[in-house]
Amino acid sequence: MSSSGSLSSQTSIQKLLAAEKKAQEIISEAKRQRIAKLKQAKEEADKEILRFKEQREAEFQRNKEQILGTSGAFTRDLEYKANQAAAQVRSCAAANRADVISLLLKTVQNVDYDIVYKKEMK
Repeated sequence: MSSSGSLSSQTSIQKLLAAEKKAQEIISEAKRQRIAKLKQAKEEADKEILRFKEQREAEFQRNKEQILGTSGAFTRDLEYKANQAAAQVRSCAAANRADVISLLLKTVQNVDYDIVYKKEMK
């Protein structure tokens, strides 16, 4: 009886090991399929994002052309105004150059020695 019980026990263990192996294969296949589905979903999402970005960029360009115009008039006007402002700054700087130099020289030459002396005393 012990040999038949041992044989039955060994057969049961073999069946159990085979069932466990089959379960592992099923789990592995399920994981592989899940990963494949996730990858496919990511690719589809990336494509959808790209389509959305392209659509929004095209819409932006249309709106930009409507607002600014395709002739570049806005750009030319902006450049003209910037050049005028720069010329005005240069003109003002040239006109006041002598006064600024004079003021700097007076300030540098008129040092209050009392302040220097009081700092040294501390």
